[in-house]
Amino acid sequence: MSSFTHTARQGSRGFSLVEVTVAMGIVATVLVALLALLPYGMDSIREAKSTQVQARIANEIISELQVADWGASPTYSKLAEYDEAIRNYDAEGTLLEDKADKNKADIIYKVKVEVPVNEKVRLRGMGNDSGRYSRRVTVKIAFAPGDKAVDFQSGTYPLPYRTFSSQIVKLGRDNVK
Repeated sequence: MSSFTHTARQGSRGFSLVEVTVAMGIVATVLVALLALLPYGMDSIREAKSTQVQARIANEIISELQVADWGASPTYSKLAEYDEAIRNYDAEGTLLEDKADKNKADIIYKVKVEVPVNEKVRLRGMGNDSGRYSRRVTVKIAFAPGDKAVDFQSGTYPLPYRTFSSQIVKLGRDNVK
């Protein structure tokens, strides 16, 4: 008959219950600390996405104004149509006036465009007449979900806004007669 007895070798022991409990306590403490950081990381991601969408909206508007027909000099009446314009955008930065199913719940960003047509911006290194063909553009973008009211004059709580500014230059020739 054979014997099924197991003989333990010296030094081949497993972990004791105390060692396993201490290790689990250390792992649990580290996991709780990491989970506590999760909301901060999510807020940072959300803020980065919002900043990226707002920059894309501002870039789109400034690019649109750069290539737009300004109208006849010296009034540039077509450019003046953009001044003080309020536009609404969704979470992805898409202009909502382009959508047929416009809904107030879709509005996430409220945008105000300022193009002071009568304010000439002189370009550095150019002559005194260089301001004739350049204008400043200011795009103010507020996070206003659900079409909340925004005070673009104060820029304070409850709905602060980001401001993007640039200069645009009239391309082409004036049709002055």
